[in-house]
Amino acid sequence: MSAALLTTAIACNPAPPETTTAPAPTTAEEKPAKQLTLADYEAIANGITLEEARKALESDGKQMSSSEVAGIKTEIYIWENTPPTSNITLTFQDGKMVSKAQFGLE
Repeated sequence: MSAALLTTAIACNPAPPETTTAPAPTTAEEKPAKQLTLADYEAIANGITLEEARKALESDGKQMSSSEVAGIKTEIYIWENTPPTSNITLTFQDGKMVSKAQFGLE
């Protein structure tokens, strides 16, 4: 492309204007997520329900997977600290926790 054509192309196609997005408004009910600790992880016992885990960890967590094989429903949930450098992962079968794992908790 010649210099004249390049200059014309740049002049005709200016960069789009920069936009910013304001953070979503918060409500009075919202609170910062609890920072998970190794003590939180150790307090979780096999056999608890998802609702009991949500109450103990003070948040809903995020469902990572859900499947059903031979009539057994398996769900995996994760609770992450912010920034997400540590977490707790719980596996439930037929509504009861059967295994747990953690990464980076102190």
